[in-house]
Amino acid sequence: MNTNRLVRLARLAAPLLLLVTLSANAQEASQTSDRERPPEESAALGYTAAISLPLGFYVEDVTPSHSFSTPVAVAFAPDSRIFVAEKRGRVYIIEGGVKLSTPFINLESEVLDHWDRGLLGIALDPDFATNEHVYLLYTYDRDGTGDYQRQDVAARVTRYTASSGNPNVADLTSRLVLIGNTFAEAIPSCYYSHTIGTLQFGSDGSLLVGAGDGADFTTMDPGGLHPDCFGAGKFPAVEDVGAFRAQYLNSLAGKILRIDPATGLGLPSNPFYTGTASDNQSRVWALGLRNPFRFSALRNGSTDPTDGDPGALFIGDVGWNTWEDLHVSKSGGENFGWPCYEGPNTNAQYQAATPAHSSCAGVSSQAAPPYFWHHTNSALSSPPGLTARAVAVGDFYPGSKYPAAHRNRLYYADYIRQWIATAAIDASDDVFDHQEFASDAGNVADLRYDSISDYLYWVDLGSGEVMRLRHVDETVLAVELSSIHATVRDNRVTLEWTTAGDSATTGFSIEHRLSSQSDYSEIGFVAERSTASEPVAYRYETRALDPGSHVFRLRQTDPDGTHTYSRDVEVEVGVGEGFRIDAAWPNPFSARTKLRFAVSHPQRVEAALYDALGRRRAVLFDENVRADEMRSISIEGSDLESGTYVIRLSGERFSAERFVVRLK
Repeated sequence: MNTNRLVRLARLAAPLLLLVTLSANAQEASQTSDRERPPEESAALGYTAAISLPLGFYVEDVTPSHSFSTPVAVAFAPDSRIFVAEKRGRVYIIEGGVKLSTPFINLESEVLDHWDRGLLGIALDPDFATNEHVYLLYTYDRDGTGDYQRQDVAARVTRYTASSGNPNVADLTSRLVLIGNTFAEAIPSCYYSHTIGTLQFGSDGSLLVGAGDGADFTTMDPGGLHPDCFGAGKFPAVEDVGAFRAQYLNSLAGKILRIDPATGLGLPSNPFYTGTASDNQSRVWALGLRNPFRFSALRNGSTDPTDGDPGALFIGDVGWNTWEDLHVSKSGGENFGWPCYEGPNTNAQYQAATPAHSSCAGVSSQAAPPYFWHHTNSALSSPPGLTARAVAVGDFYPGSKYPAAHRNRLYYADYIRQWIATAAIDASDDVFDHQEFASDAGNVADLRYDSISDYLYWVDLGSGEVMRLRHVDETVLAVELSSIHATVRDNRVTLEWTTAGDSATTGFSIEHRLSSQSDYSEIGFVAERSTASEPVAYRYETRALDPGSHVFRLRQTDPDGTHTYSRDVEVEVGVGEGFRIDAAWPNPFSARTKLRFAVSHPQRVEAALYDALGRRRAVLFDENVRADEMRSISIEGSDLESGTYVIRLSGERFSAERFVVRLK
């Protein structure tokens, strides 16, 4: 047993329940277990285990000879240095596996470190190799009294630059306050938890800032509970609406903010921009969040900040009484619903509340979370199987160190339940294929990808360690069949998958069945394109498919003739908006022709046959039709003369015509 680890846990677990909204969780947060090093590796290298991981994975302590005091976040420099933020207000650098003795910066005299408040976010500038800018997000002691129990607290974003004489320490004279130059201009933190959290850069170079509602978590807070936070020299009284600050656009609380990293001002491409960049509302990217402590920017958007597309954000919102949420912001402007909604449901207490303004009366819906976890009943979670108490969304792993099944996936964790899970992300930035990855992972406060080393790292606040995720075979070239995913456009399905090298396959057969059937049939084949070790992307588009549930899989064919199958991928093909009418076949016809159609909404449909003179010759169909149900109409040629005919279909929401030719 690592006795230093136990001492640190005993010291940290009780006072530092980061993200914990109920003190009853303290016992859960301090759970520990022995860890065994992976086979054939030395304990002197800092390998630790007892964490349950997929076969072949293990974790190692990045600095086995040193620990940190309440580490909460990491950031990676292009020269392989690792910046570690400590909640108390210090940032240390790891260089060559060694924690440098002198901190990069020490802001303990300014940072207010109490309960879940403190230095919680760090980011390095995308051009760090050139400008050496470091961004910090923290709550601060506004008058230097050291009264950490106080509730009149604010949070700010600052930027420092490394010293020109020593890049491992900050130049304190370079300080630039981007948000929170004064108390009234800062982010409210009027209670002990769900304050600020993450700093991330978008693909366009904009700086994204996570801010909780700063409200009381012990009771329903509609405002008026903590008046010390408001008044002269503090926040304006209009922000005294408790958790409803998350719905108030003129408050920075309960939001994801998007700012110019050079000025801290809002960007004109933000969804609520007022025309004045310094307005709080102009900085807002998304609203309706309780405690978005950890989120990840996929950086798959534009590189131009004027486009208003920093890429998709995957946001872990720490819940109140019942739910933990994973939200997705695809284009900005989303309202995730807090406090009017928690998880997938309305929040009855806040729905009935009567704050001074910004009540639930103006919130008729939410941008619902695709994933949510119940606090105690895993069957109510979606996907089911896990419970959560403090969700933390980490980074997407695009690298190649791990087996193919664990690449190109989003990693996320729960700080209290101590699990890590993953999901794939499709071309529409939707998450799918949730998979449990690790249990007993420790108190994961941050989970990030380093593109230089190509590893995932996480910060274990309980043990004071920064962990690196490793695999025993980091050169594996397995085919990534488990990553197959499908997207539907109109009535066609596009399958996409990647490989980490094709030396072990001759190609892929695409197999298909209806969900109501058990047998597959082959509908296509894609040959391998390379024998190199570089990842190769493949795609296959189907023909037009009937509405309904369709199931696909890949069959990998190896040179020796053996087969390996991917997981099944099921998609729902609908009609889309309106209706679908296939061409009649055969056409021209003699004895009989058929025409198929479907509608997107339930309705009564009539089909009639007209001759070239416009005379109605027959009613072919007159029935109620269900949505996305393919129906067939037959036209018998025995009663028709040679010539051109019109089939006219009409429903409650559409009208269309198709021409057929009858030949003797």
